[in-house]
Amino acid sequence: MGAQDISQLKPQFDALGARLVLIGYEDVGAKEFMDGNFWHGDLYIDRPHAVFKALGTKSAGLWTLASPKVISGIRKALKMGVPSNQQGATTDPTLGGTYVVSNG
Repeated sequence: MGAQDISQLKPQFDALGARLVLIGYEDVGAKEFMDGNFWHGDLYIDRPHAVFKALGTKSAGLWTLASPKVISGIRKALKMGVPSNQQGATTDPTLGGTYVVSNG
């Protein structure tokens, strides 16, 4: 499930009193992502990457980015109209993920 898929479930999350929060690695493309209505929750940019480090996310090497699962995800996003670009200041592509965090 990608961010856009999860975002479509916002009414159910709202009914449960839960918030949807997306934490971005950098701000490149973030405005376009939000303006395109691909996410309907809060967006925060973690410039020092503290959250990513605390969660133990891993850098994505070339073989990871060329995996069938990643390529399938890219194709799905493009099919859904999510724009793609290769811009960004990061030299270490970091894998993200979906986390469910309870209060307390």
